[in-house]
Amino acid sequence: MRTRTSVTAAMAAVALVSAACGSTDGGGATGVSESTIKIGITNALSGPGGSVCAPFTEASSAYFDMVNDDGGVAGHQIDYQVLDDAYDATRAVANMRELMSEDMFAFVGGCGTIQAAPLAPALTKSKIPYLFPYAGLRELVDPVSPYVYGLLPLYEDQIKALVPYAFEEKGAGSVYMAANEWPGYDDAIDNAKAATEQGGGTFLDSQVTKLGTADYTPVALAIKDAQPDYLIIDQGGADAVKLVDALVAQGALPKKGILGVSTLTTGVFLESHNTAADPLLYIASPVRLPAEPDSACAKALEAAGLAQDGATVFGCAQAELFVRAVEAADDLTRDGLLQALNQMTVEETAVLPEVAFTEDDHMGVDSVYVQTLDRRKLTTVATSPIE
Repeated sequence: MRTRTSVTAAMAAVALVSAACGSTDGGGATGVSESTIKIGITNALSGPGGSVCAPFTEASSAYFDMVNDDGGVAGHQIDYQVLDDAYDATRAVANMRELMSEDMFAFVGGCGTIQAAPLAPALTKSKIPYLFPYAGLRELVDPVSPYVYGLLPLYEDQIKALVPYAFEEKGAGSVYMAANEWPGYDDAIDNAKAATEQGGGTFLDSQVTKLGTADYTPVALAIKDAQPDYLIIDQGGADAVKLVDALVAQGALPKKGILGVSTLTTGVFLESHNTAADPLLYIASPVRLPAEPDSACAKALEAAGLAQDGATVFGCAQAELFVRAVEAADDLTRDGLLQALNQMTVEETAVLPEVAFTEDDHMGVDSVYVQTLDRRKLTTVATSPIE
């Protein structure tokens, strides 16, 4: 999650990576020994994105630890290596190169568009699978790369699922939107307007702010003047906290509902926002929250001392889906893994909706869970399709 300037910087790094990373034998058993499967990822464990992104790989590691303690997968222990990029594109590229030099079987998981932007094309060039990053970047799945697979519906698509659900629950109405200037925000606004009008509502206006904006009082006052029935929030968790707090302080909460993208399910938002907004919130999530108590993810997170939120449960789901793909592969090669993924259909699990990949569709899900919030506790109330 980042500004458009950061996107440009990250994409510029691709040329440097491509020059240093030639093609490898994508079909071989690289990264697999008699006893281990070596996978890795670069992620923000520190720096400005650390509080948001670190929980994803902490949760993935917890799930892999549980699998390893239970004997591993396909007779192999999972060696999961995570390098800290401090939410910096240049460091992410350097980490990727280091991991590639150690012959990773695949890159799995992680968080952040700033890392995904250079990783996806470079790993595709090197024929290394890049699986399930938490990144709102359309270029990950459109056009389809044979080596990149998504699991996070784009934020603009999450909005397409939330608006009709809210209108069905509370009736059509007027809609205002607050968005951060990050990849896809303009598409998100267009989708919000289209979904509003299709549902019989009126789209009033939108406010676009830079990620990390300090004072949201002017935005709250603009929303107060507009008096919308609904407010759509397409922002990072920390910005959403500041916006919600400003709305409460200015008496500017919308009349019927606040519709938020999945960033509002992470601890950054849950632990800090003004709970006066809770009765109004409908939040999209790619995973069920909380995970079912007897599920593998719930057990793995509890064993690792990790609280459940949108980051930790999604991180666990990233790891769980990788293990399912390895189990389904006819042979432990990258080609075998990709063939298994392209034929994969997984019925709804304790944490994920139905997941299905094909050679022509590498976005595995076409629905989101709808979450409500009560005293900082999330509850799944519905599944809403992405129209």
